[in-house]
Amino acid sequence: MEKRKTSWNIFWQFLRIMGKPLPLFLFAMIIHMVGDNLFQVTLSVFVKNMVEMAQHGETGEFIPVLSWSLLAGFLSLMIFFFFGAVYDIEAKRGNAKVQKLVIEKALRMPMSYYDEHHGGEIVSKLLNDADVASQIFTSRLRRVTTPVMSVIVYFIPMFLMNRWLAVSLLFINIVSLFVNSRYVKPMKQIGKDTSEKKKSMTKDIATVISGINSIKMYQGCQILLKKFRQDVEDYSDTRSKAVRMSSMLGGINTFFDVTCALGFLMLSIYFVDHDMASLSSVAAIYTLYGSFSYNFLELGKYLPELINCIARAQILFEYLESEEEEGLLEQDETQESQNEKRTIRETAVELDDVVFSYGKAESSEKEAPLYHHVNMKFRCGVSTAITGKSGCGKSTLFKLLLGFYPLRGGEIRVMGEKLTSDSVIRIREQFAYVPQRSYLFQLSVKENIRLGRETATDDDVIIAAKAANAHEFIMALPDGYDTILDNGGNMLSGGERQRIAIARALVRKAPVLLMDEATSSLDNENDIQVLKAVKSVMKNGTALVIAHKPATIAECENRIAL
Repeated sequence: MEKRKTSWNIFWQFLRIMGKPLPLFLFAMIIHMVGDNLFQVTLSVFVKNMVEMAQHGETGEFIPVLSWSLLAGFLSLMIFFFFGAVYDIEAKRGNAKVQKLVIEKALRMPMSYYDEHHGGEIVSKLLNDADVASQIFTSRLRRVTTPVMSVIVYFIPMFLMNRWLAVSLLFINIVSLFVNSRYVKPMKQIGKDTSEKKKSMTKDIATVISGINSIKMYQGCQILLKKFRQDVEDYSDTRSKAVRMSSMLGGINTFFDVTCALGFLMLSIYFVDHDMASLSSVAAIYTLYGSFSYNFLELGKYLPELINCIARAQILFEYLESEEEEGLLEQDETQESQNEKRTIRETAVELDDVVFSYGKAESSEKEAPLYHHVNMKFRCGVSTAITGKSGCGKSTLFKLLLGFYPLRGGEIRVMGEKLTSDSVIRIREQFAYVPQRSYLFQLSVKENIRLGRETATDDDVIIAAKAANAHEFIMALPDGYDTILDNGGNMLSGGERQRIAIARALVRKAPVLLMDEATSSLDNENDIQVLKAVKSVMKNGTALVIAHKPATIAECENRIAL
């Protein structure tokens, strides 16, 4: 059983995300704070010297004392601003690294993760949790570290000026810090609860946006609105707890602030009256004590907030450490170099004794497998229509070929290579895939098509678009191929969007083309034209086409019924 990580382990693990710049980040943060504190200490020493000169009538030293104080103050401010800039730059870089890690993880997650988790929950994790956790770099760590450093820097000259008064004031403030620390654990739990409630609200919003047509058609908004209201109330209750706790902390801190001020006044009078402190030392300590006491209160205030960020970091690490597809985002070889290595084969795709069922591995034995010892072969250079009733596993076949789900038994070979966790990225390069509903990104038409092959030239893009029977309507758009497709290409019809997606697949020039009812949104004339164009472009390639239309099936050379 894995040892449970403490908040300190999580905190340190999160800091290490920054990598090599971490020492510079921490050094800049500390020196930045020291510079600010030294300015206050310089002011305190100046006040002490002024009071002593006034008491003894030695005003002749005023100019030298003032000059040295101004010089020390100027140097302190220069240190403060310079290292503050360094800290801000490295903090933003750390934040960017977190965002990069989260996005890269999202690309490596298996398809089963997206099937098991709502889109709103994933968005909440990618944006909200990552943003809050990143505040450790940008503000929360500094806000906790600053009071600690300030207390140390301020206490040393206070102790040197008068140890009795300094120690007494330190004791009073430690009591206030102890009371504040009692709220750390509840604040951590509230942070986790807030994340969960926010996640539910994000899921509700994503559901409404995704299904807005059905909601308006069937007037289902009242049901969803009721659920959203309940989630909002739950979130508000959680936030109210946080506000009440923060208010209680604020009240306690105000009480200690007043108590410490009165304590300082009473102790000062007592020590001066008993010759245990001079008036100059009391005046000097007074210039520091306000900040000294304030930093204790700040530590009590911001420590729970840092704990909340660590709680979000823990959620983030659970996501980052979850199971993922093996393989790299970037491959050492380009698609063209892979194409050059392909040899002429008789069989493009082969399923050998394949067993598969959805669900977790431990429960799969209890389920009736969707694929039970299935054997199939798809010959190179042949277009095959895959037919069968709804739910028989036609779309699942393509998902298995692309390695979206692990097999329960048997094996799949593509162009002679066995599909494994190590080869899945290479295997996918052998396919061009057009699903039932393709997504168009907020890019130009040209860039959307070029996503199929990054190195495709403008001529390659146009050839693929003509093959997909999309060139004419693309040229009729406001900016032709440079037209930006907003909102997933809603400005286009369903058939037009699908033809752009088909062009994207054709420009890839992969040896195997998978079309999952890709022409179902086209009329019969366009359907036949696109399929003929696909056969022409593929030449010696292989096309697997899931289809229901008789005309589509007739255009294929082979047919397999599942």
